[in-house]
Amino acid sequence: MMQPQQSSVSNTTVVVNQAAAPAHKPLRSWTTGLCGCFEDCGVCCCVTFCRPCAEMSLAMDMGENCCIPYLVPGWLVTLRTKIRTQHNIHGSVLDDCCLVYFCYECALCQTMREVKLTRGT
Repeated sequence: MMQPQQSSVSNTTVVVNQAAAPAHKPLRSWTTGLCGCFEDCGVCCCVTFCRPCAEMSLAMDMGENCCIPYLVPGWLVTLRTKIRTQHNIHGSVLDDCCLVYFCYECALCQTMREVKLTRGT
């Protein structure tokens, strides 16, 4: 009686050419300055006279739930970081934290203007 022979076949994949990683776009500045309220008076008035409406509007414009400003602590820092990452804007989470906690309304206005300008509306 013959026993079946076991053969071991090994496949090895060798990568000869690997696609280069996509080049990163250079970092840019915010489209408007922190104190650039006169560049869009509508945004400034909305934040000044109806801040809850402005906060909910920003959250929805960025594809988030309108309740984010009221349910997530530090929500504006998070959304500023999100837009900086999406649009290669220079800055850091620490910058965002400081701006939000010391200049909340200006940071909110700047973020709203950036979203409005990058959406093209």
